[in-house]
Amino acid sequence: MRVLTECGGRDDDGGERSMQRAPVFMFGNALEARIFGEWLVQNFDGVRQAAEATTRSGKLVEIEQYPLANLLYLRFNYTTATQRART
Repeated sequence: MRVLTECGGRDDDGGERSMQRAPVFMFGNALEARIFGEWLVQNFDGVRQAAEATTRSGKLVEIEQYPLANLLYLRFNYTTATQRART
């Protein structure tokens, strides 16, 4: 960062910023995991509102699902992009 500053800085193109969170849920069996996965899809808007209430800059755009037997691995994909005024 120091070198960039000493060379006159960097022009940020306002590109997309993102973050991910990846919890895993364990269920009694694979059917319960699948039912929960379906519930997540059907209730995405409510989950998104709850998730966004925990961050100032993150906007939940997608929840990827990776089932494995009675486990459901999730990847919550957020965008954190903010447009900055160019000088």
